[in-house]
Amino acid sequence: MKSLMDILTGGKKIDRPIFRKEFEDSSELITELEVITSSVKVPAIKDEIAMDIGFIKAGDLGEKNVYYEIKNSF
Repeated sequence: MKSLMDILTGGKKIDRPIFRKEFEDSSELITELEVITSSVKVPAIKDEIAMDIGFIKAGDLGEKNVYYEIKNSF
């Protein structure tokens, strides 16, 4: 009976982390939101967009840290 690791790896030895997709930050999205913010006149909406930008930046930082740790875990 094959072990779970053999089934997942196809019997190949894993010597480094394998990523399906490399880390990409959301700088384009942040730039777009900043452009939108400059054209919005309602302060409440500007505040919401600023809060969204903060959440996106925090999420990117967390994902970048996890990506780094996994990439260097071997």
